[in-house]
Amino acid sequence: RVLAFGHPLFGLGAVDLPMTGATVQTLLPSLARSARIATPLGELGAVRQDRNAAVLGRLGARPRLIPVRFQLTGPAREEKVYSFDVADDPLLSPLLLYASLNGILASRERPMGNVTVRIKEGSVIKMAAGQDVELDNLYAGPRAVDYGTGIAAYILYLLMNNSWTQPRIAGINLILEYDDTPRSGLIRRASLDRYRARAGETLEAAVVLSSYRGGERVLTTRLKIPEETPPGRLTLHVGGAVAVSRSGEVRDEPVLPRDLDQLIRLINQLRRNDRIYIAATREDSGVVLQGSRLPNLPPSAATVLSRPRSRGNFAAIPSRALFEETILTELSVDGLARIEFEVQAP
Repeated sequence: RVLAFGHPLFGLGAVDLPMTGATVQTLLPSLARSARIATPLGELGAVRQDRNAAVLGRLGARPRLIPVRFQLTGPAREEKVYSFDVADDPLLSPLLLYASLNGILASRERPMGNVTVRIKEGSVIKMAAGQDVELDNLYAGPRAVDYGTGIAAYILYLLMNNSWTQPRIAGINLILEYDDTPRSGLIRRASLDRYRARAGETLEAAVVLSSYRGGERVLTTRLKIPEETPPGRLTLHVGGAVAVSRSGEVRDEPVLPRDLDQLIRLINQLRRNDRIYIAATREDSGVVLQGSRLPNLPPSAATVLSRPRSRGNFAAIPSRALFEETILTELSVDGLARIEFEVQAP
């Protein structure tokens, strides 16, 4: 066993971190905070305790690490693959992953300015229980690098610090495509071929999308009204992932998942930025209770559930999604348009 420092490293308590030897090259004395510059050597064991009095390590022990595979691609770029491990710690793992990805990007690409970062399909956080947490998405603009590297670290933090069970991360695979040109698009307007239809009929929707230095183009899709849709007025929300998620169903308060499996399902169901979403909603008296949606409740049931004493993991939902269609693009879509149309009685 090895006792070191005489002070904490991070003050994390029980840990499982790699311990290496090092050669101190020089000292930087200071009355405020002294420091030293050292060169790491080979791995010797594992740090097991990080306490106020000292750091405790064990020679020959093998710490548990999370393997990371990072593939960096891009237009007219040589593909590079990086493999490394990060410590398996709820607080350190997300920070180390974020710092590692940013360090690689800073050494290979331009980390500032308007760029595009696509996390390609196949990018996952693999759980030891067999679930895959999907990370694929597209980001464009001045914050693209921050979002592209930060989303993986943030989701890793959510998984490792969940309130229900201690997860085991089997590995992380990231396939990142980098482009110097921002592939962004803004929705200008949307229209339908008609604004009255019956359930079961099909409408044609047209969306005008302007891209960065690319002018405007019109994208079309066909919307089929489900057979079970009752007559009445509907609202179509046409926009990017963020805009539709914020406007389609307004919640009074956040709704929390009930367990780790539900958290993973919610993450995997997140809308992607490279799609135009067309979501149809209608006024509703439903609620979300304990993570489950209860739509179209009778007024008496909605009144009972909305009483202050019954509130827990509860949120009132003033609108209900009836159907949703997507248009796949190669752009990070922003903007929102709303269309009102009426479903007529048969």
